[in-house]
Amino acid sequence: MRLNFPIFLLSISLSFQLQSQTLPSGFNISTYIEGVNLPTQMVEAPDGRIFIAEKDGGIRIVENGLLLQEPFYTVETETPGERGITGLLLHPEFEINGYVYIYYTIPDSNRNQLLRVQSAGNTAIPGSEEVIFDFDPMWAAWHNGGGMVFDNAGDLILGVGDGTGGIHASQLLTTLGKIIRIHDDGSIPLDNPFIDITEEHLKAIYALGIRNPYSMAIQRSTGRIFFNDVGSETWEEVNEVIVGGHYGWNAIEGPIQPDDEAPEDYQEPIFAYDHSQGCAVVGASFYEPEEPIFPEVYQGMYFFMEHCLGSIFYLDPNTYESTLFVEGLQFPNSLLTLKDGSMLISEIYNNRILRLEYSGNGAPYIVDQPNDVLAVVGEEASFFVAAQGEGSLTYQWFKDGEFIQNASSAALQIENVNLDDTGNQYYCEITNSNGTIESDLCELTVLDGTRPSISIIEPSLGATYSAGDTLWFSAEVMDEEDGMIPNSDWEWNIFFHHNVHKHPALVDLTGVSSGYYVIPDQGEVATDVWFNVGLTAHDSQGLISTQEVEVHPNYVNFEVHSNPKGLSFKLDGSERFAGQNILSVDNMRRSLSADLFKISDDKLWRFNSWGVDGPDSTLLTFHANDTLINMQYDYLHEYYKGDESEDVLVQYFLGIDDEREYHSEEYVSTIDDNWSLLNPVSSWAFPSDYFSILYSGSILAPYTGLYEIEIYHDSEVQMTLEDSLIIDDFIPGDDIETAIAEVYLVGGLRYNFVLDYRHDESFSRLKLAWSFSEIESQTIPSSQLFLPFDVVVGNYLEEISIYPNPTDGMVQLDFGLAFGSWLRDNGIMQIINSQGAIVEEIANGENLSGFSVQGMPPGVYYVRFLSNGYTRTEPLVVIK
Repeated sequence: MRLNFPIFLLSISLSFQLQSQTLPSGFNISTYIEGVNLPTQMVEAPDGRIFIAEKDGGIRIVENGLLLQEPFYTVETETPGERGITGLLLHPEFEINGYVYIYYTIPDSNRNQLLRVQSAGNTAIPGSEEVIFDFDPMWAAWHNGGGMVFDNAGDLILGVGDGTGGIHASQLLTTLGKIIRIHDDGSIPLDNPFIDITEEHLKAIYALGIRNPYSMAIQRSTGRIFFNDVGSETWEEVNEVIVGGHYGWNAIEGPIQPDDEAPEDYQEPIFAYDHSQGCAVVGASFYEPEEPIFPEVYQGMYFFMEHCLGSIFYLDPNTYESTLFVEGLQFPNSLLTLKDGSMLISEIYNNRILRLEYSGNGAPYIVDQPNDVLAVVGEEASFFVAAQGEGSLTYQWFKDGEFIQNASSAALQIENVNLDDTGNQYYCEITNSNGTIESDLCELTVLDGTRPSISIIEPSLGATYSAGDTLWFSAEVMDEEDGMIPNSDWEWNIFFHHNVHKHPALVDLTGVSSGYYVIPDQGEVATDVWFNVGLTAHDSQGLISTQEVEVHPNYVNFEVHSNPKGLSFKLDGSERFAGQNILSVDNMRRSLSADLFKISDDKLWRFNSWGVDGPDSTLLTFHANDTLINMQYDYLHEYYKGDESEDVLVQYFLGIDDEREYHSEEYVSTIDDNWSLLNPVSSWAFPSDYFSILYSGSILAPYTGLYEIEIYHDSEVQMTLEDSLIIDDFIPGDDIETAIAEVYLVGGLRYNFVLDYRHDESFSRLKLAWSFSEIESQTIPSSQLFLPFDVVVGNYLEEISIYPNPTDGMVQLDFGLAFGSWLRDNGIMQIINSQGAIVEEIANGENLSGFSVQGMPPGVYYVRFLSNGYTRTEPLVVIK
């Protein structure tokens, strides 16, 4: 078993740093997107957005060629080995229901899960998460699988790795090492092949004997599904999904050998290569785009990649012959054919996506051939050709081989056609400075008749809808020659339009004169939407007519207010601020989410309710109407939030003992790192084992009270806070654990800390977190972390200020740089009245953020500070 796979990848990656790609003539590769973190899978939405899975839990979106800063969704996962997100898929009706499927590793549970979330624009709807399927525990952090597609029947096909438990791949006792088939909601089809001999979730098994099916693709034109099975010691395989098939693992790897005993229903790989030609087969895509731009030889081919050698191949799905296509990539791992005919390639360790396009040798090439046209006497006939090539293109149309005057564009219009035009053949010649190409011949047929006349009865012109309504449709179709056209010659289509995009709602419905479509009350929440109801009919001569009616939404306005005013919240996953008027499609399901805690005006607030009937949850789902929603928060206490003006100092060392050697340093905003098997320094001279890191900084306490300081780590750690050792976990070990210390901190004050991390072998992980009062465990945010501050020597009491003065309420204390010295010397503060009596004495560590004068008679008082032999007295005027 190749348990050292990521180390192997790193050890050979340098050999590719200076290589350039080798491409077939006419192809080019460019950088599409950078800045994605370990991209594992990519999918394209119907509107052209690209969803990218990051191994460490993020789902990112590329829109109009730009990587959006805010993730679409983030799932908590873990990334040692091959764990993390390894599967990503959109529902076939994504434009209607917004479903996104994520296959990922659950933290600290050693198993994978299939999760479904719902989209609302470029973010997921909070609270929309649904667990679709749970998989059995793995043996280790490898062989997760994750390739998945929806088949042409709408069922989800997913490849599950053996989790390094190869012996289980051929057994029906676990989901490991299997292809599973489920419905889109996670339920199990009743015609699965092993449903009568398995129990519960195992009924989802569709095929078995598989090692690590990381990549999968479907050929939509045929419904065939291919998957790549990453091999062990000898072979890499490309297989076709066959219901009930057994692929031989772990008894057989690669092509069956004479001494191998084939299991029942054994399926031989359709293609395999041994490890003299690479180490891991990844990436899967059939080239069947909506707008093919690759030359014809590539149409319908199955493309896959060799991860370690950085190559792309294409496989003929009929002959199973493989051809080298691209060389010189740097550890590619996923492949996506876009609707526009280009391809995207992810290079996981370069954190980037490449784009592969075809521009030819500069000479023109045809993207869309012109089609035959059937027209009626007196109509205009139109032919169109789409071509690409270097520089400007010129077009010239020909009829029956003869040059046509003034026919020099991509479209040819022939006005007022007559019967004599029947049988005329046309083609277009496209030219640039590099060459000329001719289109296919297309023929014009002209009939002396009339097209069908369509009268749509429902919906009527000007009809509107609310989300959840039933949209009824009906029509009559007459023809002068044929009379009433039977509905067997009708075709209904309903499209949902959003801005400039349209998505199928109900398509290719024939044989009915009337019907209905239930408009979803969830999904796309934009307001520039409508439905288009269209009917196409043809008569006995083949003449076609189409009639369409647009149905636009009813609108409502709702508002969200907050107490305190102006708080932020999320509407369908996007941030909004209270007090805004929000336009919505009537009755559309909307989702509000509030943070449990909010900081406003240096105060901490806790969520109470939405001011409506129902559970007091931070999530509220409702159907939009003209209403006012009040987001209510309760005041808890003062909260001191810092800024992000400073970062923590980080120093890197070679070695883990006291003789360690200084290497370099930098500044970080938070301490939350997962280097896995890599090293923390962007230098190949720095090792991935036996290194140390020293963090030096200060923590600003947001409130006064008891805190739990938490260090999530492997290896060895120590932490001091104001020179006190609070965590001492210098015990060698590779297991990830959490060290916890309870400390009492005063709100508004900063505390110096030093965190010493020493890593020996295996995975490296370090996170500095805290929990306190109502706040659950979280990484200490950058707003509360600063550089260390120096204590003041001498009479540091001069640093202390009190305000406001005069006062009738709270008195605030600002120790400035004196705080560290004050704590060290156990300073005392006294409040003395005009008669010299001590009214109150406050020792070190008590109420250092301030004190109240309520209940004290008005008059002049004195605040005396005593520390380390120094005294300072300040007058304080109490008023009413």
